[in-house]
Amino acid sequence: MTELEPTTAAARILARQAPSQRAAVVGEELLEAERQRGRLIRAIAELPALPPPDPRDRYTPRALTVTWLSGKSPHTQRGYLRELNDWLHWCQANQLDPLDAHGADGDAWKATMTAQRRAPDGTVTLRKPSATTVKHRIDAVSSWYAYLLRHERAQRNPMVAVTRPPVPATSPLQVLDDDADYHAFLEYIEERATRLGTETALRDTALIRALFTLAVRVTGLCTARIENIRRVGNHTNLHYTKKGGQDAHVPIGPGTLATFERYWAVRAEREGVPRAKLSGPILASTPHPHQPRHTGGRALTQRDADRILSRIAREAGITVRLSPHSGRATVATRALRQGAPPRAVQALLGVASLDTAMRYDRTDYTGDRSPVYLLDPPTP
Repeated sequence: MTELEPTTAAARILARQAPSQRAAVVGEELLEAERQRGRLIRAIAELPALPPPDPRDRYTPRALTVTWLSGKSPHTQRGYLRELNDWLHWCQANQLDPLDAHGADGDAWKATMTAQRRAPDGTVTLRKPSATTVKHRIDAVSSWYAYLLRHERAQRNPMVAVTRPPVPATSPLQVLDDDADYHAFLEYIEERATRLGTETALRDTALIRALFTLAVRVTGLCTARIENIRRVGNHTNLHYTKKGGQDAHVPIGPGTLATFERYWAVRAEREGVPRAKLSGPILASTPHPHQPRHTGGRALTQRDADRILSRIAREAGITVRLSPHSGRATVATRALRQGAPPRAVQALLGVASLDTAMRYDRTDYTGDRSPVYLLDPPTP
């Protein structure tokens, strides 16, 4: 297996940092990249149904799987590994060599797919997966086979022959598309932060406001750093790494920026530095009151964000199950409903296809918003 090439990662990191901050940040991010690669190698070593690793052959299926995933974001790595693991376990249970699988095997796997539903009390039940989930699983495994094929380590891509279910025209994600619910939730988290007055409460408010106003994926938000926030003209921009590893930026609205500034001021005071000198992740863990070794400062993870949002949404009386991606969907849905140009929403989401952005449009164009009334306006 080849080592991670630090020059590539370093060049990307250096381009984002001010000269005075580069050395420490590069060292920290490269170290985390090495740790992530180590975790990836260990996870792939545990995959079933594949030939064992061969240190003499750098092109074994396992070694190529490491290379296939190394260039993807941590979120994509986790998702693709989860789907590949599910497929390989199915192959093992059915005594099938995955490198000799056919399309019919993929169809058989699809027929057995299940998904987990977790209730607010933690109870987990199995259900039939959504069409979007089924398509994602098949596409992930198909991507793996396509990579092995390019390197002559598979005979065919069996997933090419597997029929994907039609995906709904609109996103199935739960969103806060009702104005009253949306504003009530934002007012609740602000009131909660003021009432509690703790660094943790202020951070949680900043997290949720960012999720429900910026449309940034949770991984991009959690990996963003204070050093990557820049003032350009009249805008304060958050620079972050989006899905696929590309750099992106989004303006931070005044309300959300004020929430972050209140949080950072309290955090800077705890760390004993002026606010202007505060650095590190924009959203960080806080010291544990009873565990001294947990000193805080660690970047929040997607799991942290999910737990924080779920807990506070329940406190606020939100009856639908909100996930971090619900915030992104809410921003797109509300922006489209309020008349934002679809191309602007596409740019905000950072997606390549306009169709992807329009999946968040839940407007009923057969009623009052029908184009018929533009051509033939109703009489006053």
